Amino acid sequence: DCMKVLYVFSGNSGNDAAFILEQIASVPNTTSKIFRLKGKGSLGYLLNYFPLLLAVLRFRPQIIHAHYGLSGALVGMLPVWMPKIVTFHGSDINNPQNRGYSKFAHRASSKSIFVNEALKDLLQVTDKYEILPCGVDRELFRPAPQAKCREQLGLPPSDVVILFSSSFSNPVKNYPLARASVECLAKKLDQEVKLVELKGMSREEVSMVMNASDVCLLTSRNEGSPQFIKEALACGRPVVSTDVGDVRALFEGIERGTFLVDSNAGQICAALQEALAFDSISIGPSIEKLDINVLGLRLAEIYRSVR
Repeated sequence: DCMKVLYVFSGNSGNDAAFILEQIASVPNTTSKIFRLKGKGSLGYLLNYFPLLLAVLRFRPQIIHAHYGLSGALVGMLPVWMPKIVTFHGSDINNPQNRGYSKFAHRASSKSIFVNEALKDLLQVTDKYEILPCGVDRELFRPAPQAKCREQLGLPPSDVVILFSSSFSNPVKNYPLARASVECLAKKLDQEVKLVELKGMSREEVSMVMNASDVCLLTSRNEGSPQFIKEALACGRPVVSTDVGDVRALFEGIERGTFLVDSNAGQICAALQEALAFDSISIGPSIEKLDINVLGLRLAEIYRSVR
């Protein structure tokens, strides 16, 4: 039977997170509606309370699924008798300022979803939870010829291209460390190295720029289950990453071309230089398990378990 699911998450950026939209689309036998929360901080979110309640009463979902702890806390305050699920992605627990809201969201939920085990442990959760990372669209994120991708993007074939995991302005992603590491690499190679910002691209363009890059680089201070790493691995690209979130587990079973590093520019620089020796890497077993359609079926099972 078809389930009606209301999804609740922040709409402040103006762009919905692609990994959430892709997850919604992957769940079979559901009719979905999205409620986007507008406003910053706990007070900003509280102003959405009555519009959200009205949306629930109008749509009459069988399940409400919130993404991130603050959204989950607001959903947990609703006086409605229907299952509530919240997915915790990392920043809602890794940041101590957000942890209190996340604890309340977990207590008020029918079931919590954590994108990795460490987040569940950090929140000290022992009951009513599932571990379910966001999946990868493996039809879109797959190996493609580097020369062809560079030609389409207008990148010279001889350039050394390092792809940064996000926008340079996102403080959690630690752009200054990435920049220092790439400057070190340019000195070692005695040539210019392009550090490309992952910002304002369509999903197709993200896949193309990953395949066009020599190495994908993540220097984050903390993460949950970084989509950037999963998609880079699905494209068969060499990856250098700080040891955050579930990156260590994602690298398991890949024999070569993946480098786990400390937040140290010299060490990252050396890893980048080593990574340049690999044209591509094998697709690890962790990525095969993270196919978005497989995980969509698992999410449907979670929905059924709380109804």
